[in-house]
Amino acid sequence: MYDSPIRLAVSKMTSQFNDDIYNAVVKTGIDVDKDELVRALNYDRNQYEKGYRDGLKASKWISVKERLPASGDVCLLACKATNCYSGKTYRYVCDGFYIERWKEEAGNDVIEDLAVEYNEETDEYYLCEGWYERIHNWDDYSSVVIFDAVTHWMPLPEPPKEEGE
Repeated sequence: MYDSPIRLAVSKMTSQFNDDIYNAVVKTGIDVDKDELVRALNYDRNQYEKGYRDGLKASKWISVKERLPASGDVCLLACKATNCYSGKTYRYVCDGFYIERWKEEAGNDVIEDLAVEYNEETDEYYLCEGWYERIHNWDDYSSVVIFDAVTHWMPLPEPPKEEGE
């Protein structure tokens, strides 16, 4: 069976690393079986790798071509825009939401805004279908229409808990 030079080198490096760890532990005066230590190191490495892979899966960006979030659900958005002066494309991330057509009634305070449309059947104004960025520091608006291309989204993580909450 052929083993690639890279696989052999990684195997030798891992073996050397295990020896170095064992020697460092022995120097501290701790009596440990080398095979048991290597098994524990390998277990820890595998757990770390599994956690890393699980973390990548959990935080995977979802393409808007694949599916959209539920209407009104706040999520993290990856956007692509073009600078109108330089013509260069750039990307940015913001939190926002997607609104399906005729799903979100507009409040009386936004009827004069451009991001609404009137539905004669229901005699109501609705937010226009599309993407909206949440605004946290304006008194007048809580969200604005995103005119740039939203390419991906992901659910927001839970915020950290403060002591006493």
